Amino acid sequence: MRIAVEGIDGAGKTTISGKLASIYGLEYLKFPRYEFIPVIKRHLMGEKILDDRTTTLLFLADIIDGTLGKRSYVADRLFFSTIAYSRMDTSRLIEIIDTLQIEYPDYVIYLDIDIDTALSRISKKREITNYDRDIDLLRRVSDRYREIFRNQMILSRTNVLRLDARLPIDNIIQQIQRSIEV
Repeated sequence: MRIAVEGIDGAGKTTISGKLASIYGLEYLKFPRYEFIPVIKRHLMGEKILDDRTTTLLFLADIIDGTLGKRSYVADRLFFSTIAYSRMDTSRLIEIIDTLQIEYPDYVIYLDIDIDTALSRISKKREITNYDRDIDLLRRVSDRYREIFRNQMILSRTNVLRLDARLPIDNIIQQIQRSIEV
């Protein structure tokens, strides 16, 4: 079983992903992996060294490398985040993902959250990136996530479970467990 947990920064992806990996006994993957492509972290911390297209392709390369040959995992982000954060056309990105033969997960857990709650949670993080501070970016990405998970090209390839990320963690986990077939 492959599960991807998605949402804007502050939605609770890391917490939910870790719990799901433990509950289902699956490998936990976290993207991006800064050790795989260190320039990504520098870019996210504010060094404008990459354009959007290059960043998008590096994120996809990270996902390909990190999931290659893995049949079971819980991923804290997958290529849906890449689509959401990129400024490239969604349909074009789906074509690239298909061309690269990146496998879709069996389930996508989309943690939907309002910007104010997300910002409140982000303020408690140890390390805050420029992306975390950019309210306009968070709004754009939140809108883009909603667009992605209405897209029939996506919905025909995976099961999407949209949850209110403001709910208590235990409630979110219970909803996921009721929805995922093991």
